[in-house]
Amino acid sequence: PFWLKLKVSPNVSSAQSAAHLNYQMADGETTKFRMNFTTEFRKRALVFTGLILVLALPMWVWPWYCQGMLWIGLLAGMVEWWASTWNALREGLLQDAPWMISTFCAWVAPTIIMVMQCEQVLGHRRVVECIFIQLVVGDTAQLLCGRTFGHTRICGSLSPGKTLEGYAGGMMLTILYGAVVHKWPLGDIVIAFVAGCAGDLFFSSVKRRLRIKDFSRILSAHGGILDRLDSFIFAANALFWRELLDPSRSARASGTVGL
Repeated sequence: PFWLKLKVSPNVSSAQSAAHLNYQMADGETTKFRMNFTTEFRKRALVFTGLILVLALPMWVWPWYCQGMLWIGLLAGMVEWWASTWNALREGLLQDAPWMISTFCAWVAPTIIMVMQCEQVLGHRRVVECIFIQLVVGDTAQLLCGRTFGHTRICGSLSPGKTLEGYAGGMMLTILYGAVVHKWPLGDIVIAFVAGCAGDLFFSSVKRRLRIKDFSRILSAHGGILDRLDSFIFAANALFWRELLDPSRSARASGTVGL
């Protein structure tokens, strides 16, 4: 094109010129990608640090604060769900309101029971440890491993950014952290991680149905409250309902089996 000025010597072929142009374009795209990735990473790191200092650490110290934040997070997620649903209906992007109602009940009903009784069934410390293991370390490790080593995409259009390498690396780092720092059994860490991944994909399918990227932008690069809590909701539910529906686990833990 006339606006593209290339200095080409008479001895350089058109094929060589095209190759040089393609190289320049590819180099520009790579630079742009790196800049965008750096900017996004900085935003995520800032919000992530704020979540640790304002939410996670105080929740570790004060049980009443932990319980309050769980209820606030759940209510905020419910508001984001229906706000996104209403916007999609108003814009004509969603024609299946009954599906949204049924899926809403599928995750909200057990989560309400879990939040109400989690301290009695799991205990305050275990709930907060689940936040650190799955929400803080698990999600972050999966993201970093996927961005660094990810090549094998396994979730198709549901969640294009998810890779086999991200899942595998995230699980290994999560197991290492949970076992060394919190002394969790291997089975509990795997259950929390797998359930957390299922929760992420569940809410991703809902966002695909609503044709949105995030439920809101209240947390900037992290999206909305529900985008941040999606994996924890499923992880905590998996641990809670397993404990609640298997009395023998509680009996073994308290040493009352056979009495």
